[in-house]
Amino acid sequence: MTNLQKLLLTIFFIVSSQNISFAVGLKGEIQDSASFLVAAIHPWMGWDHVLAMVLVGMLAGHQTFYKGLILPSLFVISCVMSAFFASVEVGLYFSSYIEFLILTSMFIFGLVFTSRFAKYFLPIATLVIIFGFAHGYAHGLELRANKLNILFGIGLSTAILHIVGYGLFKIYYEKYSIIFKAFGVGVALLSLFYLIKNYLI
Repeated sequence: MTNLQKLLLTIFFIVSSQNISFAVGLKGEIQDSASFLVAAIHPWMGWDHVLAMVLVGMLAGHQTFYKGLILPSLFVISCVMSAFFASVEVGLYFSSYIEFLILTSMFIFGLVFTSRFAKYFLPIATLVIIFGFAHGYAHGLELRANKLNILFGIGLSTAILHIVGYGLFKIYYEKYSIIFKAFGVGVALLSLFYLIKNYLI
């Protein structure tokens, strides 16, 4: 199997393994007895989370080594903190905006990844913190993320998705940049479709 085939297969697996449902649309799934394993699986249950987190990893690949470590770390920290806030019902008024922010994060990350702005660290870091908070808040609404093992599960799974994106970028981007850009555009268009469908129609 060629490197191109491996790359396309990996991208296909990431996309096709997600049912078209929003992570924030899993109503009634707040679990008082959630385990580490449940928390670790949870970020993989919504395609919106998976694609956004993989894109953050790919955006990190555009940075220098240390800045590339900082970007996903900021996302994980923001995500875990907001999951805890949501689980203890801090700022619940924020919950009605979560799905919109998550879709917006996909749209912006997809567009930025395909543009020259992908190397601008500070603006991207700011977006990563804001949107990391939104993604984490969605997890906290569905899991009682007020225990250390739950928070660790969410953080670890999120970090793994970032590593997947970062690894794909570092291994394949130089040779297959057009495929990565098409992926970014595709994510942006998909999120734009749902933004229009959910909020304008």
